[in-house]
Amino acid sequence: MARLSDPVTILKGVGPTKAKQFAALNIFTLRDLICHFPRSYEDRTQLRTIDKLEVDTPACFKAMVMSTPRVNYIRKGLDITKVQVADHTARLSLTFFNNKYAAQQLCYGKEYIFYGAVSGDFIGYNMTNPVFESLESQPGVTRCILPIYPLTAGLSNAAMSKAVRQAMAICDTPEEMIPLTVRQEYGILEAERAYYAIHQPQSMAEAEMAKRRLIFEEFFVFSAGLALMRASRAQKKCKRYTQLDLKAFYQALPFQLTNDQQKTVTEILGDFQSGAPMNRLVQGDVGSGKTMVAAAAVYATVQNGAQAALMTPTEILAEQHYRSLSRLFAPLGIRTALLTGSMTPKQKKQTRQAIADGQVDFIIGTHALLSESTEFAHLGLVVTDEQHRFGVGQRARLSAKGNDPHLLVMSATPIPRTLALLLYGDLDVSVIKQLPPGREPVDTFLVNESYRGRINAFIRKQVEQGHQCFVVCPAVEESEDLGI
Repeated sequence: MARLSDPVTILKGVGPTKAKQFAALNIFTLRDLICHFPRSYEDRTQLRTIDKLEVDTPACFKAMVMSTPRVNYIRKGLDITKVQVADHTARLSLTFFNNKYAAQQLCYGKEYIFYGAVSGDFIGYNMTNPVFESLESQPGVTRCILPIYPLTAGLSNAAMSKAVRQAMAICDTPEEMIPLTVRQEYGILEAERAYYAIHQPQSMAEAEMAKRRLIFEEFFVFSAGLALMRASRAQKKCKRYTQLDLKAFYQALPFQLTNDQQKTVTEILGDFQSGAPMNRLVQGDVGSGKTMVAAAAVYATVQNGAQAALMTPTEILAEQHYRSLSRLFAPLGIRTALLTGSMTPKQKKQTRQAIADGQVDFIIGTHALLSESTEFAHLGLVVTDEQHRFGVGQRARLSAKGNDPHLLVMSATPIPRTLALLLYGDLDVSVIKQLPPGREPVDTFLVNESYRGRINAFIRKQVEQGHQCFVVCPAVEESEDLGI
């Protein structure tokens, strides 16, 4: 009995060339092969009579060979085989290109099951290169639900299907991931039946049941992993913040926070008091006031004797945050610093030294914050802006510079709450829907190149009226020097 971890080269007919073709699909082991699922199916179980065949619509039909197959050699590398077949309703001409197998296997007076698409018009109908099987053979390409696999150059669907059948015949299916009680509650197939049904379904309904099972399994394992992450996070301990009076911070603001902002700040302060590291996503449209919520979290962190860091994806955004937040925090006695990749080596060295010595309370920067040479005296809060621009690894690298610091991530990407809980299942989610007073909603429009003239005219008009316009161009690749 083979193991799921065995390479696909143990299969008959899979040599170095075939192995490279499988590798192009990330198939290296028998497990990879069995878990390479069909992208669709062709229902070849229904038989039609010849008179019911529709032009350009593939179908199965049973017919008798009414003439001896004739092979004509047109030129080197090209031969054509023609044969007449019929049932009780009509006759049909079949043509095979470069298929001597057809001439050898199709016997005059014998019935076969054919599968193909009719072409032609009222003058005459024809079928080119249909597949066929004798009535006595086991269904393989006719009278079955045929799985259609994702393929690559040089690898046919027949070869893929044959390899999958071989693999399933010599090894067990992947292990059961879903407990019996869960399967019973949701009506989910067991693993063994699901894997056979996804590759060799007896009906379209069974194929759908197998597909449902495997999708359910994927989400089940994903959710279980997130639950483990949450459990692991809950076991971590950190210092409880006790200095949570934000009166001075609120008085320094030239405006009042919205109800959604205040609610989010309250949730953050609750995390600070829990004794476990905060992991929170703040989601809200552009202009909803996420930055002021983060500023409140920074203020509370500094009041409790720790440092806070804000990481942004671009230097422009980092400088904008630095200009606005340093002015806000200076009267409150909070020392703010900027650290970006475009600073001179001397500036970066001085800033990093101040951070390491604890002479800076709040650090705003780009990926430069992730550098090994950037060390913190006592990092207590990590804030990432434009969350979708950072990976989990980058968040973890910055968090690792402290002793399980609190984490606050911000995103303007509109994500339904239920989906956010899946995508960021290791995070608690806060949503800011209200816009601050006087803040106009942001309208977003997607247009193609045909609108170029109108866009330029719109920009020209706005500039003439004294307004500002920003043209944001995508970078070809990430660059530490540009801070992106």
